[in-house]
Amino acid sequence: MTGLAPRRLKTGQALLENVDTAGSRIRDGIDLLKRDTVAREAFGLMNTAMAMANRRREAVIQKKLPGDVDPPTWRPFQLAFVLLNLVGVTDRNSGEREIVDLLFFRPAAARAYLGLAAYAIVLRRLRGSGVLGAGISVIMRYTLRLLTPLVSSARSNSCGPMMTMAGRRLANGRSRLDSG
Repeated sequence: MTGLAPRRLKTGQALLENVDTAGSRIRDGIDLLKRDTVAREAFGLMNTAMAMANRRREAVIQKKLPGDVDPPTWRPFQLAFVLLNLVGVTDRNSGEREIVDLLFFRPAAARAYLGLAAYAIVLRRLRGSGVLGAGISVIMRYTLRLLTPLVSSARSNSCGPMMTMAGRRLANGRSRLDSG
């Protein structure tokens, strides 16, 4: 980091010190998926829902059928953001629930945020039925507010129906998914 201005050097050093913590949190997220079958199922349903929503959106843009659109992929920083936050979202007693991670690479960050939101919603429904699975799981304000209102609404609302389609089991005695 030679040649950096002193204030940039200080920021760079702080970021390098935090990289080990971030790597550890990502590994913890991966370990969680290995050992927790409900978390793994929620992660799989989230990925299915996000892929379905992405293909539908791309099909409209490309004027093709959803099956004719290339399968979507996560960008590395998007997947890292989701994995980084899995333990905090999954474990109600985790100290990570006190951490706020800001992700600002619009609009690609919105996809990572929506993925994590979808995971939280599906996880809540898988863990409990009736009242235990009902209620507000996610309040969206900051990240998607940075997008145009139309794009924000389309992205967030397209995810809900896809989540329901991806996980028909969620409707089995569990509260339905609503957006509003």
